[in-house]
Amino acid sequence: MSLMKRIGLIVNLKKENALVIARELAFWLMEKDCQVFFPKEVLNQLNLTLSQGQILSEEELERLNLIIALGGDGTFLHTVKFLKGIEIPILGINLGRLGFLTEVTKEEIYPFLEKVLKGEYAVDYRIMLEAKVMRDGENMAIFYALNDAVVSKGSLARLINFELFIEDEYVATYLADGIIVSTPTGSTAYSLSAGGPIIYPSLDVLMVTPICPHSFTHRPMVFTADQAILIKIISKYEDLNLTCDGQEGLSLKSQDSIVITKAPQKTLLVHPPKRSFFEILRTKLDWGSKK
Repeated sequence: MSLMKRIGLIVNLKKENALVIARELAFWLMEKDCQVFFPKEVLNQLNLTLSQGQILSEEELERLNLIIALGGDGTFLHTVKFLKGIEIPILGINLGRLGFLTEVTKEEIYPFLEKVLKGEYAVDYRIMLEAKVMRDGENMAIFYALNDAVVSKGSLARLINFELFIEDEYVATYLADGIIVSTPTGSTAYSLSAGGPIIYPSLDVLMVTPICPHSFTHRPMVFTADQAILIKIISKYEDLNLTCDGQEGLSLKSQDSIVITKAPQKTLLVHPPKRSFFEILRTKLDWGSKK
């Protein structure tokens, strides 16, 4: 008997063969005595009846045992946003290219799910960010992110001038293309491309990585996750943005402050129990291994 009885399925319909794979997966799960829930738009695209698949309402969302993100890392991050802070284990299945968060390949779907349904899997508890935008003393918005919060410029090729504070202590003034605040999970995302270090995912830290800083001495820094990070915008011109996980964000103005702290909730990432972080790095980054 399946231990995972109620399973949600989030599908990136833009991925090649995603509809075919999702239909096959849904019927396979139903044959295993699981109830399968979909967002309404996915259910319609799959052409399933309500007896075959059920609509994933907010009420049903809280009762799920597992949610499967079928696509790539962007789909995984969309699923994190979709959960709205509800801590449900997420299994990422990679239909794309790299896939740090979506570890399971198309070829591994059914062998691994057989084990998952028997309770043979591991769960990583990944910290998240909370990014709060303050303007004229008012809280304009709050965003949550698994990977990163990024302050960047728009189409104008002008450097951003901003100040960085840690726990109310002034650190430095930057002139750069932007700045990335990331979790250990996000250290292998945009921050890595900007020259940041790879952080072991279980560490309770946050990282600040400037994007193309005008000074060579401005380097990435790592702080404990219980320290508040504050970025104050000094630039006078518009066309600046805060983006969280590439999923949502806000246009920024001069004198805006972005306060970034560790979020109260975590993301639960399901993966094969014997697959190590270093094995993932070797596979995804094509690192040479000792023969």
